[in-house]
Amino acid sequence: MVTMLYKTNIFGIVGSDNNEDYKQKQVIIWDDLSSKILYNITLNENVLNLKLRRDKMFIVCKSKIYIINSKDEYFTSGIIETGSNPNGLIAINYNEENTIVVYPSCKSDQEKGELTIKNLDNNEVKYLFPHNHKIANITLSYNGLLLATASVDGKKIRIFETETLEKLQELNRGKEKAEIKYISIDFRNQFLAASSERGTIHIWSLSQSLEKLKKSGKNIINEGNNNDNKISNSGSVFAVIPKFLGGGLFDNEWSFAQVRLEEPYSIFHFGLDNSLIIITSSGKYYKAKIDLKKGGDCQILEECCL
Repeated sequence: MVTMLYKTNIFGIVGSDNNEDYKQKQVIIWDDLSSKILYNITLNENVLNLKLRRDKMFIVCKSKIYIINSKDEYFTSGIIETGSNPNGLIAINYNEENTIVVYPSCKSDQEKGELTIKNLDNNEVKYLFPHNHKIANITLSYNGLLLATASVDGKKIRIFETETLEKLQELNRGKEKAEIKYISIDFRNQFLAASSERGTIHIWSLSQSLEKLKKSGKNIINEGNNNDNKISNSGSVFAVIPKFLGGGLFDNEWSFAQVRLEEPYSIFHFGLDNSLIIITSSGKYYKAKIDLKKGGDCQILEECCL
């Protein structure tokens, strides 16, 4: 497992039990500029996930999250007890104005998957049951105000506001069950993309979420953005049916754009030029252009093997 510290030369590396030199109990912070190890920690249990911020590092194990202060000196500043977390689920925000952490609750009903949303700055804790199935994937927006969740069912992704726990939007991935492998929200909080084991990356507009927050007096579009998002997601043809006749069953939203790849696993992030930067499990790199006017299949601008 390798994770990068924002746009720096610092990498977090988790070993593997198949590697004689670096085991899965080890976390290494590597400075690629000076080609040296900055920090090396060995735990007494396997590391399942690792998240890096400029000020903190989060090491996820099966029932604990270790919080490491990384701004000045590397030291353990806290330990969070979680529910059973064999997939290493965690979501954090990356701006340093606050620190929001989302993880499986200790007293969680594992069949439904309760989440804990914790603000480390004031120790405020909230609890959320986002789905009727176990949680498969979660992510926070850069500023921590939007939480996206997907269950093992994989048909829907739900967007919540972390302050009020209000459900802002419900996004349809597909009619067939599929495991959501990765979710990303763009820096401007305008778009969300998700990939599944079926290979397609779906892209949705978050304009409905932004509109609801705007009406409540909040503006969560990050500073520096001058492009108001007017894109609408695709809707069901049955959405015009009144809710009292069952139309509410069809008022969720389908993706307005897609990237279709043959590979079942990929990670990706939004570029600032309405693009999606994609790395696949086989080591291929793609840059796809999102057409904000027409939507549909994204144009592949660049492709290479890493």
